[in-house]
Amino acid sequence: AADNENARPHTSLKTEEAIIELGRTVLPHPPYIPDLIPSDCHLSEDAIRGKSFRSDDEFSEEKKK
Repeated sequence: AADNENARPHTSLKTEEAIIELGRTVLPHPPYIPDLIPSDCHLSEDAIRGKSFRSDDEFSEEKKK
């Protein structure tokens, strides 16, 4: 516990701002989905570049292609 006394605050906002400054898009997602593993989420950046999705279902359909 003593190790955490001087811990820096969570920096996700700073990280998100840096990503946006680099011209990238931050995709919202829940931090943990028990029935989804990272390999299920793999999409290359080229596969979705320039596309926008109106819903999670639309995104899921694109992943299946």
